[in-house]
Amino acid sequence: MLTMILQSGTAMLLALLSARWLGPADRGIVVIITFLGSILMLVGSLGTATGARVLVGREDGTRLTPRRVLRSTRPLLLAHVGTATVAGSLTLWLVDGHVDWGVCALFAVYACSMLWAYLRRELLHGLGRHQEAVRGEVCSVIIQLGLVAAAHLAGHLNVYVAVAAMAVGILAQVAYQTPYLFPGELDAAEHERGDLRSLVGFSVPALATTVGQEYTLRADRLFLGVAIGSASAGVYGSAASLAETLTLLAAGASQILFRQAARGLTLGHLLKCHAVVGCATALGAATLWITGPTLIDITLGEEYHSAVGPLRILAIGAIPFAVYQLNVAVINGAGNLGRAARLAGAGALTLTVACFVLIPLVGANGAAWASVMSYSVLAVGSFAALPSLQHKLIRP
Repeated sequence: MLTMILQSGTAMLLALLSARWLGPADRGIVVIITFLGSILMLVGSLGTATGARVLVGREDGTRLTPRRVLRSTRPLLLAHVGTATVAGSLTLWLVDGHVDWGVCALFAVYACSMLWAYLRRELLHGLGRHQEAVRGEVCSVIIQLGLVAAAHLAGHLNVYVAVAAMAVGILAQVAYQTPYLFPGELDAAEHERGDLRSLVGFSVPALATTVGQEYTLRADRLFLGVAIGSASAGVYGSAASLAETLTLLAAGASQILFRQAARGLTLGHLLKCHAVVGCATALGAATLWITGPTLIDITLGEEYHSAVGPLRILAIGAIPFAVYQLNVAVINGAGNLGRAARLAGAGALTLTVACFVLIPLVGANGAAWASVMSYSVLAVGSFAALPSLQHKLIRP
């Protein structure tokens, strides 16, 4: 948990400093690029990261090794180059009215690196190496922070440098992950052949879950960028980054619940997790509601004062989203990927409809309320989608 706190803290520091140093408009471009990279990463994986996470954690004949998974998914990485280039250029054109091919090229490198690191990170979680998985993310953020700070001090920080720093940080994460994926396995696994078709067939339901969840969590930035402009997305994205710290405890607990659900989990244990995480998240939301205006003025400055409203609304939304994080981890860990996929689809649909209705009416606050509505749908639906846990025990 301490490692996750460090990861969240450094990520928050990077978001705040880059927002202050770049300004709302350029920060908005970075926010949209980050969201697009995450969505393409999930789509490009075809759900194999989540599927492989389940399969490498099994203790029967269906278990896969990390090396076999990575060999199976090599074609996905190659295809991702073209997907990232096309999607990146189209999105930048929609937001800014023109295509900056330099940014597009850097984005393609960043997006492909994200997919590479994502597959490896989920494998580490599936193997129960949660600390190593999170430390890799910490390594990535620290390097990004160092590069962005150095560029700012040198007077050369801009969108190009920011995106390049993001790509370098992700590649450093890949380098960190590698030794922990193959300890003692390098020679023994050389004969293994990958089977992409079988892995994709098992994992496809997870695709809708992961894409729908990421879309529900961050697509509000894209809607704002297209509807109002990159500056609005930059201000809103800074508020959202602060609000996301409230889900830190739920994110940490969900990693553990996922693996426990794959082995067996009691309903009582899950409810205890809900009680602890729910109370802590609500306390954090109340604190952020009170201190939000001062926090934004101190960390970001007057340019971002309009972020106070969305920040307070998103703080409310963190509570149902934390509930969803815990439940969906159990649903996925138990292998019920189809249920999780339908649930994520409902959340994504709610966000889309609500954004189209509310953003033209109340701007950034409308996007925030749309997010709260979608998180609430996810929370309520996740309880209905939970597998029967009453008679399952956690095996050591």
